[in-house]
Amino acid sequence: QMCIRDRFRVPANDDYIPIQNGQMRELEDTHQPQPQVQPPLQSTSDWFDELIDGLKATVTNPQLQILIFCGFCSMTIGNFIRMNYKSYGLLYYTDDKFLTMVGTLIGISSAVGRLLWGWLLDFWSFSCIYWIMISTTVFFAITVHPIAESGSQTLYAIWLFAISTIQAGHYSTFFIAAMQIADQKWYIVFTAISCLSFASSYLIVYLIYLFLLPTLGYGYLILVLTILQSIPIVLFPFFKGTEKTQQLKIK
Repeated sequence: QMCIRDRFRVPANDDYIPIQNGQMRELEDTHQPQPQVQPPLQSTSDWFDELIDGLKATVTNPQLQILIFCGFCSMTIGNFIRMNYKSYGLLYYTDDKFLTMVGTLIGISSAVGRLLWGWLLDFWSFSCIYWIMISTTVFFAITVHPIAESGSQTLYAIWLFAISTIQAGHYSTFFIAAMQIADQKWYIVFTAISCLSFASSYLIVYLIYLFLLPTLGYGYLILVLTILQSIPIVLFPFFKGTEKTQQLKIK
């Protein structure tokens, strides 16, 4: 039988001491917290010099230059169709409710594309995914004008949804590509500058709408933008950042 002494035996733990009725209370921490050593503050001039060095290293990187130019070329046709889907559609469709629905589908496809291509990047390399994006965009861009002329509302909605979904993949894949070619110290700078391809694409679409659309019309203009979309097919093989996302190791 267990004796009374064993029933109230205190465990061998230095963090506790017994008190009345076999209860235990935790010992107070007698260790004094160590003072944190603050790193020396960086002067403004040193920070500015370091930023300038980062910008030089980034802008002069040939791999990033290829990435920016390819992104500019492959974003232009998608941006143009997304921004002019209604004015373009009014040439062949008179149902304003249908064109409003197409705009809703384009908005949904922007979210779907970001999730889809970002998920695929967990399994395939950026180069493989970008090749798929380029080739499929060229196909849909070449055929979108005959589809619109055919008067099929269903096909027109599917084509614009597909183009917008593919274009949205740039936002979830290009930043990973920038990380593949960047030194860890300049990840943020590389990512920020890679956004120039997106911003410049929107700018050129606006200029095209103002100056070239009245002269060429939608048919020939889409053909010109499709040729621009095809340039990365020739240029992108020179891009060397082909590691899979899960193999990307941050030093």
